[in-house]
Amino acid sequence: ASPAEAPGTLRAAVRGHVIVRHGDSRGARTATLRIDGSPVVLHEGETASGIELQLVTPNGAYVRRGGEVLMLEPSR
Repeated sequence: ASPAEAPGTLRAAVRGHVIVRHGDSRGARTATLRIDGSPVVLHEGETASGIELQLVTPNGAYVRRGGEVLMLEPSR
């Protein structure tokens, strides 16, 4: 695994498919992530397992854990 995918990193925690639903309001914007192997649906601003979904755009989702921020592109 590359250093970015090493155990304990944000990228390693959210590996796998990403499904993004973008809407006009913050409550309508969600991302389905695999966090530590389990599918989790988050709305903007929600947190699961210490990972916050900060922003959802048509191009992807921005997640944060501590000082680490990552942009995840939707699965194709």
